[in-house]
Amino acid sequence: ANLEKNPKDVQQWLWLGVLRKHAEDYEGALLAWRFAALLVPTNPAPLVSIANTEHYYLKHYQASETAFRQAIAVSTVPVPEAYLGLHELYRYSYEEKVPLADDILKEAIANYPSNIQLLVTLAAYYRDTKDVANARVYFQKALAEAKSQNQTVLVSSLEADIAVLQ
Repeated sequence: ANLEKNPKDVQQWLWLGVLRKHAEDYEGALLAWRFAALLVPTNPAPLVSIANTEHYYLKHYQASETAFRQAIAVSTVPVPEAYLGLHELYRYSYEEKVPLADDILKEAIANYPSNIQLLVTLAAYYRDTKDVANARVYFQKALAEAKSQNQTVLVSSLEADIAVLQ
């Protein structure tokens, strides 16, 4: 009903996409989000929603990658979640692009060097892939950033992560 009154209400289109996705109407969700993206071309939210749905529900990895890349390209605000989505896509699903899993996080960190989540994700990736030297480098960077942001609980957690690296 709200869309009938105001068909250019981006929030309602985003919400309709969410409702359609929960109803497992993935194509309907994608249509709603694509329309929202047309209404506000610099808003990354509908593109990230499209990318996540293409990745996790439809298994259309190339379409997912394209939507994440579009979100990064058009956004006027930071979109670390698009980089994290690409990392997960490359690492866990898009077999021919597995080697890009760390590269995409390095690209993200170049754009958002103080984003602790990106630093920790890359450090954990290196830890999990047994690249201890790089894991240590990025855990140390995350630790320094956590200290500079006075995140004491995170500092303790990162110190513990570093201590167990072998």
